[in-house]
Amino acid sequence: MNTGDQDLPLRALGYEDGVILSPKNKSITLFFPVENWRSKPRRVDIRLDVEFSSLLDNYSSLTVLAGNVPVATIAKSNGTSQRVSVPLPANIITGPYLRVTLAGDAALSRVNCFDSFRESAWIVVHPGSSLHLTDYALSISPLPWDVWNSLTGTVRLGLPARPSSDEYAAGLRVAADMVRRGRQIAIVDAASDDADIVIDGSDPAQPRLRQSPKRPDSQLVIASEAQARALTVSSEFFAGSEPPPIFTVTQSPPLDGDRISLERLGLTTETRTFSSSTRIDIPLDMMVMPRGKIPTELVLFGQGSVLPKNELIILDYLVNDTLVKSEEMSDAILLNGLTLPIPREMLHRNNRISLEVRRLSSKSACQSEEPGLFQIRKGSYFAISKQDWQGNDIVDWVVNRDSSLNVVLSGSPTVDRASVPLVARLIADGVSPSSAIQVAFADQARPLGEKFIYVGDKVPPGALRFPVSLDRGRVAFTLGLTGEAISFTPGGRLTLVQRGKKQAYDGLWVYPGSSESMSGTQALGGAGDIGLYSGIASPRALQSSQREFSIEYAQAEDLAAFLNRYRVILLIGAWLTLTVIILYLVLRSRRSGAARKS
Repeated sequence: MNTGDQDLPLRALGYEDGVILSPKNKSITLFFPVENWRSKPRRVDIRLDVEFSSLLDNYSSLTVLAGNVPVATIAKSNGTSQRVSVPLPANIITGPYLRVTLAGDAALSRVNCFDSFRESAWIVVHPGSSLHLTDYALSISPLPWDVWNSLTGTVRLGLPARPSSDEYAAGLRVAADMVRRGRQIAIVDAASDDADIVIDGSDPAQPRLRQSPKRPDSQLVIASEAQARALTVSSEFFAGSEPPPIFTVTQSPPLDGDRISLERLGLTTETRTFSSSTRIDIPLDMMVMPRGKIPTELVLFGQGSVLPKNELIILDYLVNDTLVKSEEMSDAILLNGLTLPIPREMLHRNNRISLEVRRLSSKSACQSEEPGLFQIRKGSYFAISKQDWQGNDIVDWVVNRDSSLNVVLSGSPTVDRASVPLVARLIADGVSPSSAIQVAFADQARPLGEKFIYVGDKVPPGALRFPVSLDRGRVAFTLGLTGEAISFTPGGRLTLVQRGKKQAYDGLWVYPGSSESMSGTQALGGAGDIGLYSGIASPRALQSSQREFSIEYAQAEDLAAFLNRYRVILLIGAWLTLTVIILYLVLRSRRSGAARKS
């Protein structure tokens, strides 16, 4: 096996713009996957391209920690722009991930502590910074996940001319996973040498690689939805993406009666050290909630440092950056079952529960303070109750981990193949990666299922309520605030997606437009139960429950409008008719005169 050097840059972890440390974000933790390295490299370094604000004082620095062990400090006094290679001890690399923390100490002046909180006190670690592996075993024959994780930009997905329902399900799962990774999807023929991934159900073998003259490595061939599902899950162990800093949910969390503990959701209990403030963000995805239940309260247990005299701790509790409650503490930080409400009206598809701990002191600004400690203890939990939360917007449409998704396609290979990128976008945004995906065709007369995506120009069965009726011709949307007019013609250029509900049924109806309008994988940017897609510009979200726009359907024309529209043709027709009548009367008159003379 050949060996060589290899880099895993910050870009591969999703930090396209690098890492920016500021007064509000003084440190960040990066996770580099190491569990599935093919071999142990002889040496591992972290190579940093660091830039300090020129306004910082010379005591400012960037400290690198591997695990919890400091391994280097980069001082601003050595220059505002520095490229530094930090060797990491071999015994640091344990477990599935190498955790590297970048902690900044940035201040404009040590005389006035206020200067530590100005926006100009920044440190940037550029995206070219990387984890560098020396004498790392390079693959001679790539593995399926090597190809999977190497795909960037636009991924060409090869589909058969007439895919089966299982082949469609495999293609949608593959496309949705790629969209979650920020890739674009282009549909090509399965026989094309340009395809990156090929869906071919004729060979039920395991996912395999197929040589292609136009590809430097190989095409990845997937035969079924089950294979695609297994590959998307297993490839996560090989991907270079950062795991969520607090939650890492791999399965539906078990219930403890009417609660879900934070540790069951993967909440780490690391101790936070802070001088003036710290913030703990707890991502809460409604997808991980059991079906038919929602979180109503967050109950916290935690403890922090004993406070010096004349100091206070303010704990601000926010739901989706909206302040819900504040608590004032003195003497010590102590959370003994602190109950914080989660207002139902504030819940969205993805939520962020935040705790901001701020330290207030009567000391003079230039007097230094000893750092404080804070930790959320085990035993903290979300209280849940039996309520149905669905939301109304497309962006709030969720298929939980213990639910399945039914995709009903029109049955037209041209339309259905073209719809894969758009449907994959909808799946990536709202469907749990572990949810089952079943595909059927409209002519198979199967039930829609409680959660569904329906593609077609016919109204989905089941008498569901949709915001817009599409059986009355052209629809004109007029925005109330700007007066902008948007016209949608069934079968025209635009694709319209709308959300419909009836009792337990909740799904999306995709009314297909042109192939181009369904080729984009941009997420619907705003809130709304109607989405208009062009494939070129960003999708447009409209909310029917709010009076922000009016809908005008094409109506039958009255007589005056009809006469006005066709007046020229009618005048010509009338003139021709009158001419024929006059000729007829003249001829008849001549015949009558000739008959009398004879």
